[in-house]
Amino acid sequence: MIRVESLDQEGRGVAHADGKVIFIQGALPGELVTYASYSKKPSYEIAQVTQIVEPAPMRVTPRCPHFGTCGGCSQQHLDARAQVAAKQRVLEDNLRHIGKVECGSILPAIYGEAWGYRHRARFSARYVQKKGGALIGFREKRSSYVTDMTSCAVVSVTVIPSFFPRGKRAADHGGGRDRMVTAMPRTATMSTSSPRETSDSAIAGIVWSAPS
Repeated sequence: MIRVESLDQEGRGVAHADGKVIFIQGALPGELVTYASYSKKPSYEIAQVTQIVEPAPMRVTPRCPHFGTCGGCSQQHLDARAQVAAKQRVLEDNLRHIGKVECGSILPAIYGEAWGYRHRARFSARYVQKKGGALIGFREKRSSYVTDMTSCAVVSVTVIPSFFPRGKRAADHGGGRDRMVTAMPRTATMSTSSPRETSDSAIAGIVWSAPS
């Protein structure tokens, strides 16, 4: 077990053990956790939390059912206001250590909506026969696979219904080639990059932007 000391810029818990820095995904400052390392270097390790022995007061239940698998979000287990505070500390540290700037005074952070605030997102799409159709979503963490998503809690409701209509995945019956299977909402615009047709598992990038 190890006690987490702080958060890094990627939202991972930071701890120290045996003279090495341990970056633990899914851990929060103050927590006592167990972890499993999946990348080991001479001076640091990158790990995934395996058990929360003593949870932090700012730990919350992630709203999104895909959190943990999807690579789109990294801090849904942290209270929204605590997320802003953590990002402010990162900014202050960067100004101090990189910019060599000491701030005499800092204005209060600006808070916005915690959910449904993204009007622009880049998704991936892939036709997967075993899944019964086309998957549209963010990439999985530490993987090139597309997350099998039925919803997204952070993308605006003006965009997301067309990607995941009532949780039903659109199917492609056009043969072996990948195709974009989606509908365009009237309030949104879309641009796509043509997939490289080098294999049946080619990926196409999608960019949606909806008016705020």
